[in-house]
Amino acid sequence: MTEDFPPPIRQSFLMWMFSALGWRYTFLLPLAASFAFVFVLLVVLRGKGPAMTGALLFLVPLPVLVGIVGFVDGLVASFQVISMSQTVPKPSQWAMGISMSLVSIWVGLLFSVPSYFVALIGLIVRSMIDEDPVRKSFGGQPRV
Repeated sequence: MTEDFPPPIRQSFLMWMFSALGWRYTFLLPLAASFAFVFVLLVVLRGKGPAMTGALLFLVPLPVLVGIVGFVDGLVASFQVISMSQTVPKPSQWAMGISMSLVSIWVGLLFSVPSYFVALIGLIVRSMIDEDPVRKSFGGQPRV
């Protein structure tokens, strides 16, 4: 009555993460993180006016947004395995989609941390340097 299962394939954590993410998110998540980091750094160093905060609010969570897209993509892949199966699918068949969905959002969160800290430290330093940023952005006119 007992079935002989083949021994599980041993692989490193890094190889499992690459296989769980798939080639799209292995490429897109670091690309989004580096894009966000570079542009957050540029906005903090060169940005002026009230639009700087809006630009930071758009750029910092960019890797998280790519991770959310990967989350949805992984869930859709899991549900496709379930819906296409004529019998009850094995958990190992749809576990890959679930692992892609969970790992992509986790990696997106990790990749957004450096951009968040650059934006946080940059805004704190700029607020300490500028005595009144609202007054300077309106041409030095006093507030009413």
